[in-house]
Amino acid sequence: MSFAVEYKELWGVEVRAAGAAGPLAAFRVEPTLAGRATLAGYRMIARSSAGRSQVFYTCNPHAAEPLNAPITARMRVGFAVREAEPDAARNYLPELSGGIGPNVYAANLDDDGDVVAGGGSVVSGASVGEDEGIRIVPGVFTYRPAVVSSSDRLVVVSTIGTDDADREFEVLAGADEVSIDLTGGVQGPLEVGIKTEAARARVYADDELTHDPPVAVVDLYWETRQDTVGAGGVSYTLPLAERTDE
Repeated sequence: MSFAVEYKELWGVEVRAAGAAGPLAAFRVEPTLAGRATLAGYRMIARSSAGRSQVFYTCNPHAAEPLNAPITARMRVGFAVREAEPDAARNYLPELSGGIGPNVYAANLDDDGDVVAGGGSVVSGASVGEDEGIRIVPGVFTYRPAVVSSSDRLVVVSTIGTDDADREFEVLAGADEVSIDLTGGVQGPLEVGIKTEAARARVYADDELTHDPPVAVVDLYWETRQDTVGAGGVSYTLPLAERTDE
C-alpha cells in the first residue's frame, strides 16, 4: 500500500469585530498546550494567522480507511486568544469584574450542553458580554465560598461540557476556604460552589494559561468523525464589540 497525506480543514475559529466580515488582526488565536496535545492524538494540526486559527485533519487516500485517527467520542480543544496589538483588549473587551472574570470563556455548546456542529458565533449575544466572564486558575487553587455554614461545608466541582463525575471537597471546621486539587484529574472549564447552593463560580483550570494568561479561551468540542464535515470545514467566531467608553 502506498502512503500519502492529505490535509482537510475541520474548523476555523476567529476573533471578529461584531458585524464585520473578517478576522480581527488585533488578536492572535492559537491552541493551548493541552489543545495541541489533543490535536496530535487525533493526528490533526493547527495553523494560525492574524486573528484566526485553522485546524486540519489528515487522510491517506490510498488506505482502506483513509481517515487517520477518527473522532468517535466527545473531545475538546482549547484556543487561547491573546493581544497582537497594544490595547486590543481594552478597546474590544467588556469591563469584567474580578469576581466574574477577568477573562472571557466561550465554547461551541448550546444551553443544553450539546455540540453546535454547524459553526457560527460561540456566544449567545451579539458580542462577548458579562455572561462570558471566567477566572483562569492553576490545577491547584483556593476557593472561598461567599457563605459557609456549619451544615453546608461541601464544595462541588463540576466539569462544563462533559459527563465526568463531580468532585467534592470539604471546607474544614473553622476555615472559610478550601484547596481544590485537580492534579491528575480533568481540568479545563469548571463550575465550583457549595453543594447545597445553586450559585456556581466559573473557572478555567490550566497551569499553562495561569503562567501566560490569555484575554479569552475558546473551547471547540467535537464528537463525530472528521470526514463528516463538508469541504472547507466549519467556521466559528468570537464576536467582540468595540468599546465606546473612552
